[in-house]
Amino acid sequence: MRKEPLNGRIAWAAMILTAYTMGYDSDQTLTAHKVLFDGYILPPCFIGEFNTTAIRLHNAIAADKRTEEANRIAEEILTEAGY
Repeated sequence: MRKEPLNGRIAWAAMILTAYTMGYDSDQTLTAHKVLFDGYILPPCFIGEFNTTAIRLHNAIAADKRTEEANRIAEEILTEAGY
């Protein structure tokens, strides 16, 4: 059973953790882990920065043509986190 419906916050966290797993650097990895595994709710003032980081990492993965690999990893992370 899913913890909650997938939403932007969960998707962004999954992107950040996926990128980290693939070797891309981010200073928001710990926050992403807390969002997925501990139910941490982002403060409103942090949402834009979290989203921007996820998009930056997503674009780096796409530019490196690693999207299929990223999708597999993201599915594993989301399953492990209970989504």
